Amino acid sequence: MELKEKIIKANITKVIENRDIDLLNKTTYDFIKNIRGFISHYNMYGFKAEYKDFDMFIKKLLVSSEIENPKYYMDDFFMKDDKEYYIKKTEVLTCIKSLLNNQY
Repeated sequence: MELKEKIIKANITKVIENRDIDLLNKTTYDFIKNIRGFISHYNMYGFKAEYKDFDMFIKKLLVSSEIENPKYYMDDFFMKDDKEYYIKKTEVLTCIKSLLNNQY
């Protein structure tokens, strides 16, 4: 699995700092839609429509156990299969948590 963590971190920073879900790109959408607490949507446009109320998007992020504990994946169970992927995933989750702590 490949995770484009630099692209995701830059884009989610832009989205949160501007409070604009329409700035969400496909790479970041593909990551965010799989964070615990988010429901499946037909596509990115449905996701953006669902979270047009930006506060609702932020609330979903804030209550996600993955955001609350971004180091969850830094355990032997996950690391044995794809260490590089889970390190990057943890970096992105940590970035999101930091952004939320600074903004909310």
